Amino acid sequence: MTNEDRIQNVRSLGYTEREAEFLSRAALHSGYFLRRQYCSAINRKLGKTVDNFIAKLRGERHIKELDLRYRRKVYSLCSKVLFDALGEPDNRNRRQHDPQTIKARLMGFDFVLRQHDVRWFPTEQEKLALFTETLNIEREHLPVWRYSSKDGKQTTLRWFVDKPLIFRTGSDQTVHFGFVDPGYRTGEAFASFLRNYRPLFSRLERFEVLYLAGFGGGIETARRLFERLIASSGAAPEDPIAAEALAFFRDRHEHATAGLGGFDQYRLDRYRQARKQFSGARFDHLFELWKQRGDSGLRSEISPESRTDLHARGVFRAQVLNFNFGLFGSLYEAERGD
Repeated sequence: MTNEDRIQNVRSLGYTEREAEFLSRAALHSGYFLRRQYCSAINRKLGKTVDNFIAKLRGERHIKELDLRYRRKVYSLCSKVLFDALGEPDNRNRRQHDPQTIKARLMGFDFVLRQHDVRWFPTEQEKLALFTETLNIEREHLPVWRYSSKDGKQTTLRWFVDKPLIFRTGSDQTVHFGFVDPGYRTGEAFASFLRNYRPLFSRLERFEVLYLAGFGGGIETARRLFERLIASSGAAPEDPIAAEALAFFRDRHEHATAGLGGFDQYRLDRYRQARKQFSGARFDHLFELWKQRGDSGLRSEISPESRTDLHARGVFRAQVLNFNFGLFGSLYEAERGD
């Protein structure tokens, strides 16, 4: 579904063009919004226009209002009807979240609203299409979460559950990843993000990690983590498939040159199983590459995350957002106006 399709579907629910466009962006990027964010999107001041918009949402039961200090509110877009219109009936933005996540979503949406001429990839399917179809990266190298059914008999795979802000600009081939720090006291969350995404980063020609924060206190910690976990050659994990492929190629080469006389039953069984796993044009190409370059050449090809040049292809950038959010009870408020 295109963005235009989404906007027209939301319009059919009784909203104007600009209201529908805002709701589409807010629902897919955040799930929450503030009055000032709607005003920013339509370039208007607080007043009757936003009051009428909120009244319409309230009347259609498309929002849930969460009370903040000083009679301010944050609006949760939780309506199934609305997300159905967007083609995202199972989108997790519909759910209620903890205060820290709400704050991060509002901060991220502030950043989204200030970007122009940017192509966003807000949904799971759009992210999957970008990386697997446009950039030809296999799914096993993407960040995935596994959810088991209550009886443990079924497993559901979901990609990009942490919902990073992912975008590209113009014809630039760089993929930008936005990580929002709502005020974590340590760098553990950012370190976990970098580890989860390193296999994907290593398969991109150019990437940027954009660290978005409400204040500058954590930026240097984040920069050091990026340098240690991404740019450093000392943090270079190897794809487990590389060792299996190397063993198979050695067996395949021996089979081709000397036959199977030197294979015991265990090695023969392993070789037969590996032939099924490593069949096809891709592995035929890798086998020829291995014969030319040896083990080290193959490792850099089959396991890009073991390369030591990520610092040359990836950059770290930090930005402090303009609005500060303060904690009140179980929710957050925008201290410079909602």
